[in-house]
Amino acid sequence: MKKVQISYIFSRFSEMYNLYVRGGIFLEVCYFIDWIISFIINGASIYDYFAYDFYHKRIFGRSSYITYRKFIRIQDRCNRWSDFNLLRDKAQFNALFRDLLGRQSINLAEATQEQFIAFCQPLQEVFVKDAMSLQGKGIHTFIPAQVDLAEKYTELKHSGIPYLIEEKIVQCKELAAFHPESINTVRVTSVYNDTTQEVTIATACVRMGVNESRVDNFCSGGIIANIDVPTGFIKEPGFNEDEEIFFIHPNSKKQIIGYRIPYWEECKAFIQAAAKRLPTVRYVGWDVVILEGGKFLLIEGNNDADFTSEQMHGEGLWPLYNSLTKDLKPVN
Repeated sequence: MKKVQISYIFSRFSEMYNLYVRGGIFLEVCYFIDWIISFIINGASIYDYFAYDFYHKRIFGRSSYITYRKFIRIQDRCNRWSDFNLLRDKAQFNALFRDLLGRQSINLAEATQEQFIAFCQPLQEVFVKDAMSLQGKGIHTFIPAQVDLAEKYTELKHSGIPYLIEEKIVQCKELAAFHPESINTVRVTSVYNDTTQEVTIATACVRMGVNESRVDNFCSGGIIANIDVPTGFIKEPGFNEDEEIFFIHPNSKKQIIGYRIPYWEECKAFIQAAAKRLPTVRYVGWDVVILEGGKFLLIEGNNDADFTSEQMHGEGLWPLYNSLTKDLKPVN
């Protein structure tokens, strides 16, 4: 087993080295030794080491980044691990935040064929989501007028997947202008201090689909851009998983950097209200859609929202999150 693990470590490091550096074997050996030091001192995973350019940073410079070890520390300080399913299971999430969803939905596991047909028939388009999926995986759509709904019910019901059925979301025109084929969500990360009853909006970013993709997720090729929390302005160019930089959206040609998220103050207040509903899960990355007229809806909450996107082309966030979480009392 240990041989398999060591082999995987070497293979994973070589893969990331060739992706980010593409140097010779001598340099790779030097970086591997440096990564081991970084792992011991900073708790950096192989992905952390390359994503945050640790091979170009001194040890002191690395200390400001939230690495995998520090990420687990934040989780331990803030969240009750046994309550993670309140967010991970979309059916439980929808039940807890039903009034903030802004859309109709049904749980296929509980719905009869008649209920499914009655729900779908009036809709122009229906979204089908795997209740336990992550990163936008397992989402597909269908148009009720173009399918036999009784057959569709049987097909989905017998798939063995815990599907949620939802009506289509219509986002505000300002964000739709970047990429109308996808719902372009805002990720807002909050920390709830249950002693002071205060919710701090710590970081935020906006995500946009590309090339007619129906999802905006970073891992699916989408573009992400960091938001300045006090002002709501996009403070840096967007980038994708391949680290391509975008000052304008490649499809719509709409400028990314310097754009101000509409209804930003209202958006922060919306998330602060949602965060107080989960006193045992105090660190959450919320995915929110901004609708016309300054209304909002929740897509999901993530207890394990990582810091990769915020730190890849920005500064290390450990000083901020350490100050917000170090004095939190353990969850009862």
